[in-house]
Amino acid sequence: VKNCIISMGNGLWGFGIRFSNVNNAYILNNTFTNQVIGTYFSFVNNAYILNNTFTNQRDYGIYFAVVTSTEVRGNIAKNNSVGIASILSTSNTIIENTVLGNTRGISVGINSYDNTVSDNVVMNTLGYGLSINGGSDGTIVTNNVFTSNGGDGIRMDSSNNGEFRNNILNMNFIGMSI
Repeated sequence: VKNCIISMGNGLWGFGIRFSNVNNAYILNNTFTNQVIGTYFSFVNNAYILNNTFTNQRDYGIYFAVVTSTEVRGNIAKNNSVGIASILSTSNTIIENTVLGNTRGISVGINSYDNTVSDNVVMNTLGYGLSINGGSDGTIVTNNVFTSNGGDGIRMDSSNNGEFRNNILNMNFIGMSI
């Protein structure tokens, strides 16, 4: 899916794009506004979500469940409930995204193993900038900027073997909570 404008109008229902049981999916250079979820992936392997804009999604800009080897890069998630979220997902990369003014920033949760969160800017959320929880072991977090978030810049709980390097945490309610 490339170069589309997808809007559901009032944000009360619907997904902008839903992929399920798919290999090698590409979502490139699209604009999503006013859905419940901008992009929903489930049981997807080797996907690319690149250079899209997600604005005013009621729940999630980008949401994926049971996804492996997927790259989320260069997207803008603005004024959504959650900018980017994953559950039960392994070996994914969330890189070079801008997450602004959401209720919550990026979530890696519920047994999402060996994921990388790198080179993102997350700011002005009401809650956390990045949450890693629910047994999401082996998450690598590098070179991100978390600033002016109403909760933790980075929060990790009930997860092990996280690696945190070269992140900037500025003017968050709590810088980092582990």
